[in-house]
Amino acid sequence: VRAFAGKHGIARAHESWQEMLARPEWDALVVSTWPDGTPEVLEAALGLGVPVLVEKPVAWNTARHRRLLARPHDQVIVGYNRRFYRSVQQ
Repeated sequence: VRAFAGKHGIARAHESWQEMLARPEWDALVVSTWPDGTPEVLEAALGLGVPVLVEKPVAWNTARHRRLLARPHDQVIVGYNRRFYRSVQQ
């Protein structure tokens, strides 16, 4: 990560999403990660109290989905990514 950042002139790089979220300066976040990790990353991001845009799927069961999205409407927005749809690929 650090070598890639240095090669491309990226001033700040993080070894993990946990390390990144530990920084206090975020005004808003985009959660766009592997589907299996989305609920965990989203839960941590929402704990920061800043607006979050998250790609679906948000969670893998209804109970967790409801818990994660039981936030003020201005804190979490769910995006619907269609990049793998056949019609989009064509």
